[in-house]
Amino acid sequence: NGLYIKHWIDISNQNRTDIVEKIDDFYFGVFENVISKSNNLNTESPGWVVDRMSILCLKIYHMNEQVQRTDVNSEHLENCKNKLHTLNEQQKDLSLSFNELLENYKSGEKKMKVYRQMKMYNDSSLNPELYQKKDSWKYFASKIFCSWWCYLIKTNRRFFIRIIFKCNYLDCFQ
Repeated sequence: NGLYIKHWIDISNQNRTDIVEKIDDFYFGVFENVISKSNNLNTESPGWVVDRMSILCLKIYHMNEQVQRTDVNSEHLENCKNKLHTLNEQQKDLSLSFNELLENYKSGEKKMKVYRQMKMYNDSSLNPELYQKKDSWKYFASKIFCSWWCYLIKTNRRFFIRIIFKCNYLDCFQ
């Protein structure tokens, strides 16, 4: 069931966000007594940088598997080697930037501020899929409309693509 899978993904994402916030709490504790020399903030917290680095490590691991394959042609291997090189360069840059960020927090050049994620998909008081009763008229009508719209798009794909490309995006979707 698609809804079950979506719910599982939402829970997984919430767990990931919770871990990121714990990492941020740790670093906030490390740097909370540093007297800030400025009010310069960073757009990404240490926890989210660690999250990005972990994703990058997974990509490198799996791309390295591709480079080691013996059942593919040389073009595939060359393509994967180039991608692996790019991923390794990104990892090096991100690691250097992370170290620089921590040094900036330590020296007071940047001020650490923790922002909490306001994820709505697992909150039963905010997510309509969780708080609306399945037998309510509004819920039923929205499901019928979505099913109808999906059917129209599937059966008349060329027609809808032409309409979307001919319309001004702002006029059509405001």
